[in-house]
Amino acid sequence: EYPHVFLVGVEEGLLPHSRSAVEGTLDEERRLFYVAITRAMQTLAITHCRTRMKYGSKVLCHPSSFLKEVPEELCDELIDSEPVSLDEGRDMFTAMREMLD
Repeated sequence: EYPHVFLVGVEEGLLPHSRSAVEGTLDEERRLFYVAITRAMQTLAITHCRTRMKYGSKVLCHPSSFLKEVPEELCDELIDSEPVSLDEGRDMFTAMREMLD
């Protein structure tokens, strides 16, 4: 049990992984997703990208199908943010690193 849980990159192809249907591990990935979300005691943050760089090319990303299985009444807040600039992203990571030092 953790006060705050962050699940990052909850996208088709990553969660569930693109090989899981072929390898027959889809149910196991669903179980692990369930375990992760049930460990959050206070807050749970789930994120996904609109686009991602993959092998040097920008590809569109889609939210994981597992998210459709989460009951809507459990979702307090949906934030649909605009992409940040490269400088804004660097500034955010710099601030996070400083908090950890």
